[in-house]
Amino acid sequence: MKKKMVALLLTLALSFTLAGCGKTDNAEKPAQESAPVEEEAETETADAEETEEEADVPADPEKKLVKIGWSSDILSSNFTSGMATKFQESCDALGIEIEMQDANRDMNLQINQVENMIANGCQVIILKPYDMSACEPISQACTDAGVPLVVICSDITSDYDCAIMVSNEEIGRMKGEAIVEALDGKGNVAILNGTLSQQGWAEQADGAKAVFAEYPDITVVDEQVAENNDQANAITVAENWITSNMDIDAIWCSQDTVAMGAGTSFKEAGLDVYVIGQGGMEDAQVAIKNGTLSASVYLPSSVYVNGAMQAVQALFYGEPIEKNLYMELSILSADNIDTFEFN
Repeated sequence: MKKKMVALLLTLALSFTLAGCGKTDNAEKPAQESAPVEEEAETETADAEETEEEADVPADPEKKLVKIGWSSDILSSNFTSGMATKFQESCDALGIEIEMQDANRDMNLQINQVENMIANGCQVIILKPYDMSACEPISQACTDAGVPLVVICSDITSDYDCAIMVSNEEIGRMKGEAIVEALDGKGNVAILNGTLSQQGWAEQADGAKAVFAEYPDITVVDEQVAENNDQANAITVAENWITSNMDIDAIWCSQDTVAMGAGTSFKEAGLDVYVIGQGGMEDAQVAIKNGTLSASVYLPSSVYVNGAMQAVQALFYGEPIEKNLYMELSILSADNIDTFEFN
């Protein structure tokens, strides 16, 4: 199980007044300074006192964070557009300029955007990557310029300074386990995924399949892709399932947009199907209340933003911060939505 940075993230959620994707099993902690040898401390007292006095003086008292950059894989989704709003609010409150760019699912464009941000004077880069495995040019550009790189919603296969993320495998398993519980361990499941070319979605699907494989009476009857997590694509897939009379008891979905598309189709056809997605934003909350969506893994953009802004300032001012910060996950459903504490 990935290490949960619950305490830190709860602190972050309180620290900002906001409304609101290579894994490591153990987050890396800042190195601890070894205790001084007692004999050396006695013979070098004057030097030690001088060093202590120097340590109290900032290396660069004039250093100030004034501009950061954020490149997102896509800004047109509800999740990332909401994230953009929260980033702007947070930067406004701190007196920091933020340059935002939309890669529009184009990795080459995202690389160019980051390079331009660095040239434009951005002192820290926040990256929501389109392709986790293709970020080496971004990592290298940041390294060459001495600009810290903060990755959100996932990690990347190349180097970075801090990542604010969740375990994709764990999300997949959580949604799978919720389905198993809802079906009492017996029934037919369809998988409606996002773009499988993006590693995170594939990892989620693998996590779900591992859960289903543990239950002999759970059968995965079909697996389809709603390209780019598009709701219209999800509706098309769902309607094909309905017209073909496929026996489906539950649908495992990549995101709430996909889940709501599928859920709407089955509900309008008068078919009772358990549908779970992820996100838990306002539109999903409404869908849960009206029965279109059964459940959602709650992933508020506010926690990503708060974590990213904490990392940005820590890295810029040389303060210690763990390299991988994992956020806590919970499931939002009709059973708890009226009492759920939203961030």
